[in-house]
Amino acid sequence: MKYLYFTIHNFYTKKIKIQRLNDSPDFYCEMGISILETMFLFSLIDYYLILNFSGEYIDYSKWIPLMTIAALYGINHYYFKNRKEKLLEKILKKPNSTKRVINSISSLIILLTVFLFFYTGYLIRTNNGF
Repeated sequence: MKYLYFTIHNFYTKKIKIQRLNDSPDFYCEMGISILETMFLFSLIDYYLILNFSGEYIDYSKWIPLMTIAALYGINHYYFKNRKEKLLEKILKKPNSTKRVINSISSLIILLTVFLFFYTGYLIRTNNGF
């Protein structure tokens, strides 16, 4: 999770920070990780139900994922509150090739999580004939 934090922080500060809004990237990193964790959790639940219970799925209301994101944000904020400076310093001391590998693997994990999220949505739609 620390490498995922580093990748999102690096992406935010290098690519998105062009707007110069003077806001902290910590909120965006913690919220991004919370959203990815929620997407992964609900994708696994839906995928398990589709495969093992012949196309059954849970019809979530909008509040369950939002509450899950809020709870995971609280956990991530508490976890990274005192660790973020040490974590970033430790990773920034590593050679550039190691940082590229960290960014590549974390980006791959992010893409696979988003793909799994959309794939389970596709499976739900095709199995239930929406």
